[in-house]
Parts: sequence; structure tokens; C-alpha cells
Amino acid sequence: MADAINKLVSTPLRAAKWLRSRLVLSGDIDVSDRHVLIIGGNFGGLAAALALQNVCRVTVVDPRPDFEWTPHIHDILSGLKLKDHLSFDRARLFQRLGHEFIQTSVEALDPIGRRVTLGNDRELRYDACIVACGGVQRPNVVPGGQQHTTGFRHADQAELIEHQLTALADKQKAVTVTIIGGGLSGVEAMGSLLRNKRFGGKLNLHIVDAQDLLPAFPDELTKDVRKQLKKKKVTFHTGPKYAVKRVTRSSVELLDGQVLQSDVTIWTAGIQRQGLISQLCDEKNLHLKAADDGIGLVVDNALNPVLDKPQYGYADAWRETLFFAGDCASIVDQKLDKQAYHALDMGEHAAENAIRYFKADKPNNFTNANKPVLIALGDLEHYFAWNGLIAAGSVFEAMKESVFQVYMARYSLVLELKDASLSTWRRSTRALTRQLLPGMLPSGFWQTAESLFPNPIVALPRAALRRFIFGQRIIHYANPFTESADQT
Repeated sequence: MADAINKLVSTPLRAAKWLRSRLVLSGDIDVSDRHVLIIGGNFGGLAAALALQNVCRVTVVDPRPDFEWTPHIHDILSGLKLKDHLSFDRARLFQRLGHEFIQTSVEALDPIGRRVTLGNDRELRYDACIVACGGVQRPNVVPGGQQHTTGFRHADQAELIEHQLTALADKQKAVTVTIIGGGLSGVEAMGSLLRNKRFGGKLNLHIVDAQDLLPAFPDELTKDVRKQLKKKKVTFHTGPKYAVKRVTRSSVELLDGQVLQSDVTIWTAGIQRQGLISQLCDEKNLHLKAADDGIGLVVDNALNPVLDKPQYGYADAWRETLFFAGDCASIVDQKLDKQAYHALDMGEHAAENAIRYFKADKPNNFTNANKPVLIALGDLEHYFAWNGLIAAGSVFEAMKESVFQVYMARYSLVLELKDASLSTWRRSTRALTRQLLPGMLPSGFWQTAESLFPNPIVALPRAALRRFIFGQRIIHYANPFTESADQT
């Protein structure tokens, strides 16, 4: 019962936490001469950099040039979005924040000496370090995976897949695509491929996973996804006997002996540790504790690393200067999904605790923000998962798109006014004309309007509004109050 009550009061508590963090970051003690190094410039790193603007000296290191809103890269496959709609140039973004950005990798991190070695052989020293480097996809765990699959973690990879399929569809009557990985990324990629008007109707899709579809969610969601795809050319190969044994240029061999012919093979399977995180876990003199999820390492509630073995003397001194956020962090007594909003919250919290360290204040514990997960299945269905509730309906497409638009507009404000206005206008108008309005209107109505107007923006009829507002359904509901009461 206590857990349920905590969820009810979480919103005002988060508001109080935000106000407290503002006071900490803008306190009386001057920390402007302190240097914070941020390793990783996407969700966790950007959130930390935003929180530290005009507070102290900040350097952000990342090997990739652009910040990307990766939860929406599947929209590139459907043609709804372009790469530019999902990204910002990191150098410009961090420069506008007053920070230094270095585009390179971090080859070694010495927490005791408070220094890092960069890929360009440059050495940097820091007063506090925030590691938000995320994880990486490693298709090389399967023979041929590295050479013959295309990853699905960045916008340029999604763009490459879309170009490949468009070219194949122009030459062939049918195109076979195999998606290795039936988790959230795999399901959203599948739905977006089917949504693409240029090649979606020519696709034969194979979904391969040693587990079932969406294993992190209730079975009712998996059943509904399968139901939505029943009339599509989609074949599921899920379960232990369907694990991938080998990949070639034109086929995928499964453990049960099946050989699937494949024109394009996409790797959306789970992520693993970055080399830097593996290095920290393997260092004999550090003994940082590796997380069981195979992605990150274990941190305490202040986001400082946890030691796998006890140390003496200097251990606490360097631990308090090192923070982890996002996918590379696994909080010791909290189970968090690998979601962007967790990385954003953790990045901001790590920045706050870094400043607390400079001011010799006690660090605050990170509190999990219980937010919903929004899942897109192309134009077939959209889902809302939160607190034991699974719902489906077109309203959740608008909700998912709104989250994207709000965050990207917020980051655009860092840029010059002209650039910010232009990028926001391009994103919003494309979403309105290509995604939201067509999704809300019956297909026949939209086709008629499209034939009458080159770029139709029309008033929504009453029937379309009724479909949008009331056409939702509950798939699964587990009462959190009942569950908590049973546990007590």
C-alpha cells in the first residue's frame, strides 16, 4: 500500500526536487572555476550540460557529431521524419550553452587521478566526471552479424535502411526483411516499415527473437501486437529454438535449422556495455561492480559507483567525484527500464550532485519518475503502458509525437532564434500533415481530400474527432493498489 501512496504523491515531490536543484545550482558558493567532464552527449549528457549552464566549466566528449532523439528513429523508416528532424549539431548546441565539445572517444578513465585519455591522445583532468555514454549494439556475438546486418541505434542507420529498401522495391516485386530482436525497437521498426507507402506493401517480414515479442511487457500487449499484424506479411520466429545461429549476406540461419532468405537484415537486439564501462569493471585496482543487465555498472542512489570489493583509504574520495547516468547506470535498489526520460532525469540529478560535492553538501538520492511508455506500431496501432495499465488508440500517437515536439522545441531554444524557429516549424508541420491528421481521419476521407488539395489541411469532421477521442481501448490493467495490499 505504501508503494501506491508514493506514486500518488510523486508529482509534487518531483516539483519540490526540481526547485531544490535550482537552488543548489544557483547557490551563493562560487564553483565557476570547477571543471565537470561529461562523457556522452545524448540524453543523460545533454541534460547534465543544460543543468550546468552558467554554473561551472564543462567539457562534453562524444565521438558522434549530433545529438539524436533516438526513440523516434523508426519514423525515418516510415518516411514520416528525416534525419535532420531528429538531430542537433552538438558543437553548436554545447557552444551556445557555453561549454566545450570535443568530438572523439574516451580511451581510458582514471578516477583516482581524475583524468581521462581521449582518442586523439589528449589528456583531460576534471574535478567531477559524469559518465553518460549509454550502451552499444554488438551483432558480432553471432557469426556474420557484424558484416551482414545493419544496426538500429542511430538515425544514419535508419536512413541507410530506408534507402536500401527504397532501391530494392524499385527493382523487385517483393523484398524480404529480417529483424533480429523483438523488443521495443524491433516492434517499432517493424510497424514503421509496413507504414512506408513506397515499399511497405512489397515487404515480407521475419521477426526473430530467442524470447517472445516485447518480453518486458504483459502478455496481453504481445497478443494484441500479433493480432494487429495478422493480415500483414509478417512471420514470427520467437522462442529459444529460434535463436540466430549465423548470418550471411542473403540469409539468416536459426538454431532449429531454418534458413531465412533475407534481402536486408536489421539488428535491433539488446545493447551491451561500452568499452569504457567494461574497462572500469575489469580494472583490478578499482573493483567497480558490473550490473547484471550486461549494459552498465551498479551505482548507489546518489549515482556514484558501487565497489564490487571493499577498499580502504582512498576509495570514497574518488567515488564522490564520479557519476553515472542513463543506460550505463543500474541503481542498486531501483529497477529502471532503459528509457530516454530516465536518462534525462539521471543526467540532471548527476549534475546537481556534482555541484553538491563541490559545495561539500550531502548528495541527494535519485527518485525514479514513474512515467508512461508510448509504443508505436506504424499506423496500425499505438500503445500506452503505465503502472499496470496497457491501453491502445490513436490518441497515443498524438501523445508520443507531442513529447518529441516539446523536448526538441526546448533544445531548439538553445540555438539562435532564427535556427530555433525554422527547425521547430519544419518538425511540427511535417508531423501535422504527414502523421497526426492522416492518423485521425478515416483513410477514405483523407484520400478524397488529398485528391482535391495538393497539401490538404482541412477541418476535422465530427466522426474523425469521435474516433480520435473515444476510439481507445484497455488491453490490460493490473490494479497497483490491489498488488500493494496483497504484498503487505
